[in-house]
Amino acid sequence: METVDMENVEAKMPDSFNLEFLKERTAAVLRNDPKIWEKIRLEYADVKSLYMGYFLYVVLVPTAVLFLMALISSVTLYHVFLSFVSMLLTPFVFAFVMEQVASRLESQVDRVNALKLVVYTLTPAVLAKVFAIIPQIEPIITLLGSIYSIYLMFKAAPLFVTIKEGKGLQFWGFSIGLSIVVMMLVVTFFTFFV
Repeated sequence: METVDMENVEAKMPDSFNLEFLKERTAAVLRNDPKIWEKIRLEYADVKSLYMGYFLYVVLVPTAVLFLMALISSVTLYHVFLSFVSMLLTPFVFAFVMEQVASRLESQVDRVNALKLVVYTLTPAVLAKVFAIIPQIEPIITLLGSIYSIYLMFKAAPLFVTIKEGKGLQFWGFSIGLSIVVMMLVVTFFTFFV
């Protein structure tokens, strides 16, 4: 994978709340704007700016819906907390797993690019959780959001990840499979021990 030439970096993403940036970036990701992935790749970002400038606020939307449901229905505040924490942890886990799998398959992924890829492509799956307010359709909408997130990930991945030829299926199989297993372990830990 090529290193980003800092002279070609278009901008630094915000590392705090910026409503205009959030609206524009979320809309571009959701409609899979062809230019957005290259812009994200060239944008300077670190863990703080990815979370404090974007992903935390995306996660707060379904968390707010779950919190309102906790006030008026049988959803517990513990469930709200568990959902919030698991949504925030998922990109870290996925990026870490991608980096580890890549190193074993003679491929290249750096942590920030993996995190960029995961944070932005998870947007539809995370926002689909808003439909928890309508329990009858929430599982279907969440599934559709997850499928769209996977589609975005595969479309954008070549800009962020260099996978050795012939290793793509192994890379994605192990990355997705291990990330699911690790997240299930995290949720199980929170469910039983916290």
